[in-house]
Amino acid sequence: MDNVDLQAGAIYACLKDHLPLPNTFRLLDIQVSLNGATVIGIPEVRIRGEGKQKYYYAGGFQRIQLSELREWLMQGLIKPSNLQLPPFWMMSDEQLTVRFSRTKNSEDRPKALKTRDFKWSLIEPIVPPPLGTGAIPPNLSYLDSLVTERAKAAGVSPGQVFDALHRFYAFHCLTNSLLPNRLGRCGNPGQKRVGKNSKLGRKNTAAKLGDDEQRGLMLTHDDIQHIEDCFQLISPGTTSKDAYDLMGRMFYNSGNEYKNGVVMPQLLPKHLRPTYNEFMYRGTQSVADGGAARRIMGEGKWLRDFRPLSGTATDGLTAIGQTGSVDASPIDVHTVSITNPCQPIGVGRAVFVRDVYSGLFVGWSLSINNPKAEDAKLAILRAAESKKNQLRKYGLNFPESDFPSIFFSRYHSDNGELRCKDAMFSIGDELKRSIEYVPARRADLNSPSETGHQLRHKTLDQKLPGATFGRQRERGETPPIENAVLSRFAYMRMLLDWVHWYNVRKQLPLSEIPAEMRRDFASRKEELPRNRLGIFKWAITNGYSTGRPLPLDLLRAHLLPRYKASIRRDGIVLHRPATGDVVELLRGARFNDAYLVESGMMREAIHRRTTHIEVRADPDDLSCVYIIDDNGIHCIPNILGDALLIKEGTISDLCGLNDEERLLNVLSAGKVDQDNADLASMREETVMKEHERQKAHAAALEATEARRPPLGIKEAQAEEKRSSLDAALADYATFAPTSEPEPPSPPRPDIQDSASSPTSSTLNSLEQHRMNKLLEFMGGKAQS
Repeated sequence: MDNVDLQAGAIYACLKDHLPLPNTFRLLDIQVSLNGATVIGIPEVRIRGEGKQKYYYAGGFQRIQLSELREWLMQGLIKPSNLQLPPFWMMSDEQLTVRFSRTKNSEDRPKALKTRDFKWSLIEPIVPPPLGTGAIPPNLSYLDSLVTERAKAAGVSPGQVFDALHRFYAFHCLTNSLLPNRLGRCGNPGQKRVGKNSKLGRKNTAAKLGDDEQRGLMLTHDDIQHIEDCFQLISPGTTSKDAYDLMGRMFYNSGNEYKNGVVMPQLLPKHLRPTYNEFMYRGTQSVADGGAARRIMGEGKWLRDFRPLSGTATDGLTAIGQTGSVDASPIDVHTVSITNPCQPIGVGRAVFVRDVYSGLFVGWSLSINNPKAEDAKLAILRAAESKKNQLRKYGLNFPESDFPSIFFSRYHSDNGELRCKDAMFSIGDELKRSIEYVPARRADLNSPSETGHQLRHKTLDQKLPGATFGRQRERGETPPIENAVLSRFAYMRMLLDWVHWYNVRKQLPLSEIPAEMRRDFASRKEELPRNRLGIFKWAITNGYSTGRPLPLDLLRAHLLPRYKASIRRDGIVLHRPATGDVVELLRGARFNDAYLVESGMMREAIHRRTTHIEVRADPDDLSCVYIIDDNGIHCIPNILGDALLIKEGTISDLCGLNDEERLLNVLSAGKVDQDNADLASMREETVMKEHERQKAHAAALEATEARRPPLGIKEAQAEEKRSSLDAALADYATFAPTSEPEPPSPPRPDIQDSASSPTSSTLNSLEQHRMNKLLEFMGGKAQS
């Protein structure tokens, strides 16, 4: 039973009603020595009559014997499950402020965020560290006994504290789970609000005086549709008043009358039509989907011309996931470009994430320039996600289980990549994980990653061509950059193989293996795995784990680097990073998906010309980018067919392509200018000669007084064809090989003289004349 995989923080589903468990619950902690575990139920959809309403109130903590949980899992009575979080919980405070603020001032926090912060202030003093500031309880169910006293101190009812506490632990310890339940929803989602018993808005003057008939029209969904359609007709030359008048003539008339010989529509009374203020209010809130224009132009023209193309090692560590070490180091190897193997690109910088308890390498990222907070967050994300896609990308057949995934409770870092506002906000405030920095001038408190760097340099980097050996080259020594042959893709492939060797194949001395683990395997008479992966699996099985797993989409939303991009009819194109307000498109990759059309993002960008958006992307993966909006996080794939660039390329390679193209344009500027000059000279010279030929011909005709009226287009085309045929026959007769001169053929009585026939014969006689000449020529050739 000890081998049953029960993981603290995971979600499980109960498959039988007779078990004393909620239908879906989260396993909060495991205490092997006490044979106990704490679980909490996860809310489900509550049914009220015919409709369904989502609510997020958790039932509370529950203590279960650990042996019973393991037995139920072995019998299949419970199974691992997933939890779909609401889309708004994945948004940052900045996005929530922009989305729900009622003013244009970005410093004004919405009411939803104030409510969330208030609920967090209620439970923070009783939540144990590292999340809160309370004392460490024997188990989490003990927190319920602290609620009443905390409620009195805060001046609220105990139910509010219970609700916030249980929701916080039921939903992955996320502070965004304390947001109001009805955030982003209304009584009728997706529908415009219309008046039922009274007209929306303020009363007009007539209604205030008691004339209810003049109060105005209560808008229906059809009226709103008419307003939205006609509002799209506003353009240069068509004002909003013109569009409003057109709407009245089209949809709100009682018929037509003849006035002064013209059919004119008769408008309905004023109180039976939408007002101009309603037209402007509803129109500005409409989505520019081109509804009216689409119906006018027809489905075919819309699809053809206007549709969007979818195109530190600290004391007291006792568990896996308790502390992760984040540190950066050069790779000590010069690399070359993927697209140009003869072009060196320098020494890359790598960021590694290691589990301090077991020493496992679980996350990494490799950048060309100096690493930043984005590179460190990317390494943390890769440490928490599955390595299946990376193994497939680099063509490695290692088992996925050999590369564990851990999201740590605390990250230990030096004064480098994580010591900035971006990292503190994403990891600390958004994901509720702590960051511990090494004090200045205290190298003894640095993480054990330094030892890992030295071993990697000695066993991998310094054995490769182009290695720098971590020192300056000596006098007369060949520069290492001249020996560079490895691309970043090839180095990453060898790096993953080295990580597998370090975690799985490298044998550890017995002194580095926990004594409890050695005794456990000896008592079961099983072979002791002398590697770091064996320590990890044993610790997970026995409950030595504090890392709380979070949904992968949530981690991507907060840890992936952000890039600016342009959205167009044919998809999304990334901007070159770190260029300020200058827009430089990276055209080597284009991303598109049907969601861009379904969500209206592409329509909005085309209509309002707001083409610049923000996306999330892995700089080492050109296969897709991610977009975050009200509906969650969405993967947008790369639709270009350059398979090699998608597999091995990075965003840095796209920037290199732009730089190389810019250099080639400078070097070839003289040749391009000369080619353009030659093209223009040929064009002008030919036109000039044709002008001269035309003038000479006109002068000759005037001298001979043989001018004739100009022919029609068709007659001139027929004469041109005849002249071309005569010229072709003459050329053929001139260059045809003959053995001896042919005697002149006697004149035929039915054919006129060749000198006068083309101008005096009819079309039939001319064709007959040409045919006879061709027969004579072919007959003479046969005789020869």
